[in-house]
Amino acid sequence: MNRLPILTALFTLLVVIYSKSAFAHTYHATLTDIRINPQTNQMEVVHRFFADDVAKVLSAETGTKVKFGDKLLSDQEPLIQAYVEKQFVLTGPDKQRYSLSYVGAELDTHYLFVYQEAPAPKLYDGYQLKNNLLFGHLHDQINTVNIKFDGVSQSLVFTPREVRLPISRP
Repeated sequence: MNRLPILTALFTLLVVIYSKSAFAHTYHATLTDIRINPQTNQMEVVHRFFADDVAKVLSAETGTKVKFGDKLLSDQEPLIQAYVEKQFVLTGPDKQRYSLSYVGAELDTHYLFVYQEAPAPKLYDGYQLKNNLLFGHLHDQINTVNIKFDGVSQSLVFTPREVRLPISRP
């Protein structure tokens, strides 16, 4: 009996299984950096997502299949902007929303970067951040926000159970 076809089929199956697991990520995390640019006195916000996670969530939110290629399509940017502006909100001591302007987004291999900015507020007592990005769609999603201002760093970790956290000087 010739075992070559069976071994070839088994080898092919293993390659397919391995290649799918090698390219899929096993955790769901978003990283956001907030920095004050002293030259422009602007607060710069950079979100880094796994692009396929954002596509999955936008597809679920809009009811339309969203898939990213090598670059963003013109109809994808408004979806990204609306989603980020709804789910990532900074409020001041007066509980009013602090407006973050959407600057743009770009794809880089497996990641989607989204950029926002605003005039630099005083990020101290009374400010609060809501980070609900990708929650409700990815059960193990974790969002980390690294904040650096006046030479002081702070990291906030958001979970589906804790979507609002205060920003204060450590």
